[in-house]
Amino acid sequence: MAAPPAAEAPAAPAPDAADGDGGGGLVDMLFKFDGTIGRKEWWVCAIVTSIVVMVTAWLIRLIAGFTVDELSYLAFIPCLAMLWIFIALDVKRLRDRGKEGKMLVLPIIIIPWGFVECGFLPSKD
Repeated sequence: MAAPPAAEAPAAPAPDAADGDGGGGLVDMLFKFDGTIGRKEWWVCAIVTSIVVMVTAWLIRLIAGFTVDELSYLAFIPCLAMLWIFIALDVKRLRDRGKEGKMLVLPIIIIPWGFVECGFLPSKD
């Protein structure tokens, strides 16, 4: 009597490009807002992006001679790119944790309110 054929393990679904675990590539991970990323990817991308932007801004300022002229304003361009990347990474990380990306707006509201609360409102006495 022949042994029954061994059952094949179910094939794992192909990773979706929007999931952050596989298909989209580095540009999609850094600049698009869809999908999720884990802690490790978040830390690696955040650290590498920070280093690249700091070195780029430093080189631009070095070329400009550390003077306030038109070329030194170019140092803000990498900083704007870093801001976009961090917002995209944070939205994906929050989504990975089951939260909404809208939670990134909270510090924009809370920090200025703390400044108003501490700096402009009178004492309760």
